[in-house]
Amino acid sequence: MDQPCVDVLSHYNWLYFQVAISIATGFIFGLPEARLRHKVPTDRHVELYCDLPLYAFLAPLGYNLILILLCAIYGFLTRKLPDNFKESWYKSTD
Repeated sequence: MDQPCVDVLSHYNWLYFQVAISIATGFIFGLPEARLRHKVPTDRHVELYCDLPLYAFLAPLGYNLILILLCAIYGFLTRKLPDNFKESWYKSTD
């Protein structure tokens, strides 16, 4: 298998893994509910908000943070490659 095809499949695997984490978080912690909030009883303004627990929000966010850190470390480690691999330098400085 050639390298670009392997890269694309790897990216799709990471994407499916994140979707699985998000779905599993929803099933484990319960799906969020839509709630109405009426802050001032005399006001005619009513807010509809998503009642999502903090830990259910932080699980997928933590996964994204881990991916960002791994990409930054990978870009930093590959910064001293030969001149024909200069795109790795741009990855570490973005």
